[in-house]
Amino acid sequence: MNNSDHSRLKNSLKNQYQILEKIAEGGCGCVFKAKQLSTLQLVAIKTFKKFSCHKERLAMEIKQQFEREVEICARVNHPNIVQLIDRGFLSDFEFYVVFEYLHGETLKNYILRNGSLAFDNMANLMGQVLQALVYAHKSGIVHGDLKPENIMIMQYGENFHVKVLDFGKGHFVSDIKNQNGEVINTNCSFVSPRYNAPEQLRGKSPGCYSDLYSWGLIVLECITGKAAIGGYSERVIYNEQLSSEDLLVPKIVKEHDLGDLLQKVLRKKWHERCNDSMKLLKEFSRLHYTDLPFCLTPNDSNFKMNKDHTIFFRP
Repeated sequence: MNNSDHSRLKNSLKNQYQILEKIAEGGCGCVFKAKQLSTLQLVAIKTFKKFSCHKERLAMEIKQQFEREVEICARVNHPNIVQLIDRGFLSDFEFYVVFEYLHGETLKNYILRNGSLAFDNMANLMGQVLQALVYAHKSGIVHGDLKPENIMIMQYGENFHVKVLDFGKGHFVSDIKNQNGEVINTNCSFVSPRYNAPEQLRGKSPGCYSDLYSWGLIVLECITGKAAIGGYSERVIYNEQLSSEDLLVPKIVKEHDLGDLLQKVLRKKWHERCNDSMKLLKEFSRLHYTDLPFCLTPNDSNFKMNKDHTIFFRP
């Protein structure tokens, strides 16, 4: 969005919102910090770019994504899921959606800033993410694009609170299915190969098992400070994700009960993977994380331990 578009947005919404600043920009649009004039509360306005006529198919897909996100967020009300406030259109293919403004940072930035997380911190944050998934799945909703960039962390004193964002690539499990009983994927143009489940990268719409696979990858990233699916090129990432071999759980957790739990959600074959987020939450909540550092074996040369039991990759 250029300065002209930015000014037009301000003029179009001037009776409802005061646009304060742009806080993010991506390939499909921008996010602005704003103030809702009727309540004086801060909000985040997500806008979508206007595409030229030769990109009409892409524009239609983004519009469908927008409408899906609005419909999903309008149905959910959970403390760990971002709250929808408003929506609107500037023109046929120019639209915006308004969410609560979150004072915090993404889990991605949090990991980059802190390195790997202490185990009790990881358990707290990822437990809250899992609670959001339990609520969504119980409501018949699959997120479809869970990744550290879509998880916001807010700190209140010594307490951390998590909100899951961006349900634009999600769907309702009751959507139209094909003759094999599988949900038809009409939203496969937008993928996050480092975090999506293998079946998603093959064109199958995500299920609850897909969200839990992504969740498992993020748990590993919290523990190690590095993405579980390595590689600097998309080709390498796809090769690793689509390999028939299941991911290896690091030795740091292999002998702990957390290792068994992660293996249940990281199976490459979706039908062999855990598909019950509530059951997973109960198992995850029962684990004791204070003894996890002592599972580190002397032969595990890939890791080193800090004084606060935080694990780092050796260079």
